[in-house]
Amino acid sequence: MMAGLYYWKVIGHHLRNLALPGGVAFFLLLVELLVKQCFRRRSVPEPNLAAEPVPPPATVVFPPNEQIARAGAYRIPSLLALPPAASPVLLSFAEERTIGGVEDGGPVRVVVRRSGDRGQTWSPVALVADGDSVGIPGGTVGNPCAIYDAVRGRVVLLLSASEAYESEATIWCGHAAARRVFVTTSCDGAAWSAGPTSPSGWTWYATGPGVGVQLPGGRLVFPCNHVSPTRGWLRTRYELRSHVVISDDGGDSFRLGGEGPAECNEAQVALVGGRLLLSMRDWSGRGRRRVAVSEDEGESWRDLGHAGGLVQKTCGSNGAGDLPDPGFAGCQASLLAVPGGALYCGPLGAPSGLTRHTLLLRASRDGLSWGGAAEPSAGLWARVLHRGPVAYSCVARVGEGLVAVLYEAGETRPDEQIRCCLVAHPAP
Repeated sequence: MMAGLYYWKVIGHHLRNLALPGGVAFFLLLVELLVKQCFRRRSVPEPNLAAEPVPPPATVVFPPNEQIARAGAYRIPSLLALPPAASPVLLSFAEERTIGGVEDGGPVRVVVRRSGDRGQTWSPVALVADGDSVGIPGGTVGNPCAIYDAVRGRVVLLLSASEAYESEATIWCGHAAARRVFVTTSCDGAAWSAGPTSPSGWTWYATGPGVGVQLPGGRLVFPCNHVSPTRGWLRTRYELRSHVVISDDGGDSFRLGGEGPAECNEAQVALVGGRLLLSMRDWSGRGRRRVAVSEDEGESWRDLGHAGGLVQKTCGSNGAGDLPDPGFAGCQASLLAVPGGALYCGPLGAPSGLTRHTLLLRASRDGLSWGGAAEPSAGLWARVLHRGPVAYSCVARVGEGLVAVLYEAGETRPDEQIRCCLVAHPAP
């Protein structure tokens, strides 16, 4: 729908520039306006944020003061809450990048900080894994995705790794070694050991980022994504998909689960209402999140299309704020199951077209219908967490009706800091 509106805007712009008689030009302009109004009436309204309270206070988790000079940036947060639920220990994972936040490659390592007071204070930075520890000296190690295994009482963390200066495009095309996946486990998040999982035959591979979920029977389900090239007569087609990785023995072994629809990558998975939901970053240009559901614990996924209310008007905005460019690719976002429904956290976008702006936490009863200001029965609650540049996030429950949100934010760029805030939320 939004993509159709975008293309009509382009066609109308070129028609108005033609040397047409006044009556014809006016008629075309009128038709264009009528079509735009038709599209916009059918689009999902956004929450009215004008009366929102001041965003909650946040603490800076990365960079800690002693690390600012050494690290170019910290990115890609993953937040995990360890029991007991009443007073959890928080583990905050992130990529430590030595050459700045824009570059995904280069020497990158995964680090962690711990908090025993719901994110108010944090331990010193500790190394989880770097290129040397996974057998790729100086390599890129990142995309942390964690689960706490309540059956065995340990943390299971998936990471993906590649050679330091191989670009994503080079890996996609198979001109560089495929990314590999590694797993680390720990009883309390204080000490780590590394061991590689079996690599897939895909070219590009990324774990998470964020968190996975443990099902009632003990199964661990991690969201991942990949690129699979298909070579044709004239060109090679690169298919981008989300999928899950499954472990039934607490992270000792893994296997591939089901795949989501094409044109999606970074995803989060949550158990909502007795079924698994996969919320995916969509690359089709439609300006909405993509959703799939699994009734068989992640073995297969049924595509539910684009989630109403979850707008991706961030990257690639053309300046109108609500019209995505054809190459529009959205942003990573978070999904968390809570009693009575689910919470979603992601960039809302800005009317000015500024990319990845305004972090919003919102609630849903079923994880599918999020609604807006004109649909109070569908989407009941929303809260602005940061008014400014934002990007990736991760959400964890830290008490009854209380969540901690770990997110990238800044005043001029979203990669300036990783912050943590506490948010009280009503039942969806």
